[in-house]
Parts: sequence; structure tokens; C-alpha cells
Amino acid sequence: MDDTSKPAVIGPPAYATLAGVLQAAHDHAACGKGHDRHGDDDIQFLEQPSMEITRLIGTGYPLGQCMKKCAEAERMIQRGQYDAAAAELFGVINYAAMAVLRLREL
Repeated sequence: MDDTSKPAVIGPPAYATLAGVLQAAHDHAACGKGHDRHGDDDIQFLEQPSMEITRLIGTGYPLGQCMKKCAEAERMIQRGQYDAAAAELFGVINYAAMAVLRLREL
């Protein structure tokens, strides 16, 4: 079992697999591609460029990124690139979370 399919040990056991996916999306941003691009200098997530752009443009920015990443993931799935597609979908989760964070600021 790879890291992306390990259930997290939080919340009700019936939702452990969901928690595992959400944890993997978090790790993708905090320790993977997102960190490599935006967190090298430990800038807080709320202060990173994508959140700043969201504040300027609105939630259409992260929601549009979700749409783009979904389309990219589908193409990867069609090519049998399942791990790469999962990584794109972690990005979808993180961009959706960004939209939620912006809504909470409003």
C-alpha cells in the first residue's frame, strides 16, 4: 500500500480512507510539489502567491485551477498514468480548500 492509500488515524473509522486522501493532499502541498514551488522559505499557506491571487481575483481563480487540474487528471487517466493523475487530483483538493479559506476570510 503506498502513502496515498493509507487510511489516516483520525475521526470515525468509517471515514478513515477519506481522511487518508485528505492527508495525502495536505502532504502534497506541504511537503511535495506545492512546497517545492511555494514553501521553500516557509511562507505561510495563507500568504503564498495563490492565496494572494485569490484575494485579488476572487474564488474564480482556485475554482478555475480545479477545473484545469481535473481535465489534466482525466487525460492522465486515459494514458494509464494513475499516480500522476492522483497527484493532479491532490491539487484539486488543495485549490478547493483555498476557495474555502477565502470564503472564510469573507
